[in-house]
Amino acid sequence: METACAAHHVITNRRLRPDGRMDAWHPKPDPAGTIRHATVPVAALSRRDHRPEPVDVDRLCGAVRVGLRRQDDRHRDVLFFIHGHLLLLPGLRLGLLRALHDRYAAGPHGPVGVIVFFSWPDRGWPWSEDEEAYRAGRAFFAGSAGLLAALRDAAGGRLHLLVQSFGHHLLAGMVAQAVAARHDAPPFRSCLLAGADVPQAAIGPGGVTVSSRGDAGRSYRFDQLHRLGERTVVYYDPRDPILPGSRRLMMVRYRRLGRAGCAGLQVPRHVTCRDVSAAGDLPAWPLARHRAFITSPAVAAMIAAQIRS
Repeated sequence: METACAAHHVITNRRLRPDGRMDAWHPKPDPAGTIRHATVPVAALSRRDHRPEPVDVDRLCGAVRVGLRRQDDRHRDVLFFIHGHLLLLPGLRLGLLRALHDRYAAGPHGPVGVIVFFSWPDRGWPWSEDEEAYRAGRAFFAGSAGLLAALRDAAGGRLHLLVQSFGHHLLAGMVAQAVAARHDAPPFRSCLLAGADVPQAAIGPGGVTVSSRGDAGRSYRFDQLHRLGERTVVYYDPRDPILPGSRRLMMVRYRRLGRAGCAGLQVPRHVTCRDVSAAGDLPAWPLARHRAFITSPAVAAMIAAQIRS
């Protein structure tokens, strides 16, 4: 059973093709740092040929308000989603938009009325992708803190962030920028971290500074996530089959947050860690299990309940 939801939204800081379309095979940031927006009707969620225009904050927020008004009170939340990546395969990841709609917006039990999907320039290469995603996150928050605040207002304070896997490197950059700017007005009601492919120590006191390839180091300060969200929930799986492979490729010294959770750490009061490995419907295929937030109805119900609360 579908909701009355008519459309979701894609925003991107990707460089576009000469014809104005988003292109998986040109995964570089827009040279001017422009954020663009496209409205995606629910009937066209499978399309990939969007031609986003420079974002008009008032227009986007107006569309979000209209989208929420068309639905009943069961679908009153707005979900802002940051995707991960696939090894060696660049992509727009827009296939996840349909999966998110089906899990969190469609039917009578999905709490989400509108999804805002952030497609960042995922290159698919692991050797410097973490640094590039981190820089993209800093740049995005520096230029879009006002956009996020406006989206929160449009959502009546019920704007939630869901981050997937490698997208947490981008989130780390956003947090670093929020700390540098002394930002203390969190745009999100909750930050929901699924399969976080970042050091576990990021959530502990003082976070962790990661240095690779001779750089000066990047701070992963998830203990400062209260600057972005009122509460944080880490969904982790001690038997996640994908994160050990990521650890063999980069940041080899660090246990992954999405596999270790909060074990052995003193975490801030706004942080909760939830083990999803007991869900009875986790898929056997490794990538599908890593994506339990969309492939497992039980895990999706857990996240939906947190959004609804």
